[in-house]
Amino acid sequence: MTDNMDINTLETLVGESLKKVLSIHDLVEEKRGYYKENGEVLGLTLQYCNLKQFPKILVELHKLEYLDISHNKINELPDTLGNLISLKELRATNNQLKTLPNSIEKLIKLKKLYLRANQIIQLPEGIWQLKELEELDIGGGNQLSAISDKIGNLSKLTRLYLDGNTYPTLPYRLGELKDLVVLDIAHGQLEEMPESISQLQSLEFLYMADSRLKSIPSSLTSLPSLRYLNISENAITTIPESIGNLTELIEFRMYSIEVL
Repeated sequence: MTDNMDINTLETLVGESLKKVLSIHDLVEEKRGYYKENGEVLGLTLQYCNLKQFPKILVELHKLEYLDISHNKINELPDTLGNLISLKELRATNNQLKTLPNSIEKLIKLKKLYLRANQIIQLPEGIWQLKELEELDIGGGNQLSAISDKIGNLSKLTRLYLDGNTYPTLPYRLGELKDLVVLDIAHGQLEEMPESISQLQSLEFLYMADSRLKSIPSSLTSLPSLRYLNISENAITTIPESIGNLTELIEFRMYSIEVL
């Protein structure tokens, strides 16, 4: 493709003009825009374009590092997604995705993956091979009935959002996420926490509200960095006395529970 042919084609496809920004980081604030460097498209956001399919032209942008296709009606990502080997951040929130192609495992540079508010019922094995991932958001209305124990492979995760799904338990290997700072597992059907949560020594924010928890493991009270804890709207009746060990705790929410 020539210097501007790719952008012109995209503008024709979406029926909207795309704003050229000065920095790839500026795309976070744009609904529709692009960033180019040395004639190559490195960043692209196509929000609210009424897209029903993933534009095939995108897989030709081999230098693409940032892609935002949020707030569309896309129900499937193609297997050719794996061609975007330079991709570091993929935002596909508020679409109609039910799963992802296994070729996602080829996106070995991916650091941030946002899939909130889709209809995802299953994740491919390839997602657990993305060992550079730092942020993963598959919450907000997806329908995952189980979380693979291979999540422990994602050792660089710092933020993990699993809220609003239907899984009743979490895998023991969750405790292997040593760099995890934020964990959101609220608004779902979670019935119990794994004892391995005590291994999350970097965890600062833990959201567990509006679930089906009947108790919280005493091992949770050994988290040295925990600052925010929300266990509201659960079936919890007892709080371990060791809760006082959370000396870094700044905010503790537990409304709408029946502590005896």
